Amino acid sequence: MIRIQGTVVRLPFGGGVLALEAPDGRRYALRGAEEHDLAAGEEVTLEGTVLPDGALGIGMSGDPVFEIRRVDRAGSGPGG
Repeated sequence: MIRIQGTVVRLPFGGGVLALEAPDGRRYALRGAEEHDLAAGEEVTLEGTVLPDGALGIGMSGDPVFEIRRVDRAGSGPGG
């Protein structure tokens, strides 16, 4: 598992898919965002797995897919 940090954003695909924009400019489509009650604009650290190339992306954004296992929200400590 890895940890990535960034801001949750809403992409204009399929009615609004959630993704994470990392400080280095990389973007990840999020699998499991609904189960963890993520919302656009949140600053979070996510723990999980980047799925292998070819994994079916959510909303067909073309970004790597990150499967969320745990969420730490900015200023709130471990959660999710």
